[in-house]
Amino acid sequence: AFVKAVAYWRPDGPQMRLINRGRSIFGRYPDLPLPRDEVRRSEGLRAIALMPLFHRGKAIGALALSSHESNEIPHQTQLVIEAIAAQATGAIARIQAEAALRESETRLRAIITGAPVLLFAVDQNGIIRFEDGQGLKALGATRGENVGRSVTEVYAHLPTLLKNTRRALRGEAFEAIVEAGPTIFDCWYSPTRDKDGN
Repeated sequence: AFVKAVAYWRPDGPQMRLINRGRSIFGRYPDLPLPRDEVRRSEGLRAIALMPLFHRGKAIGALALSSHESNEIPHQTQLVIEAIAAQATGAIARIQAEAALRESETRLRAIITGAPVLLFAVDQNGIIRFEDGQGLKALGATRGENVGRSVTEVYAHLPTLLKNTRRALRGEAFEAIVEAGPTIFDCWYSPTRDKDGN
């Protein structure tokens, strides 16, 4: 019953009001403005630690620890709890970022495979590192078929595309039309830069 009672904190509840202050709380459970129903009272909690898990100024979670035996949490133990909370914050932030990336990739994959588009990436040496999309059919290619090959070799029959690729590899971002037989591509070229701006 106790686990069920404490398993969820309402965003506007007393626990989250304490957490949103952004400070670690080490104290006596009876002294904090927390729910006092029979289930919680019967658990016999004494000392409590509430650690906000903040990432980029926003609460992404909390670490809550309580003692049935001690009225206070020793200073050395507080330091250990704070270190654990810092590690938990980093882990949660990474998990959230990975989940957001997976969701973005899923959306992009749906667009690439469903819409008449062609997406390809070329490295600084002109080697195709990625290609996908329904637009490949217009060029007589299939997904990934040309990965690892030179864009000059693969698209020698499309001089406009080669010229545009050279412009993009020099660092220019632009939009251009490329005609590939009866198909017309409205192309966006967007160079990706390293930390030095190259």
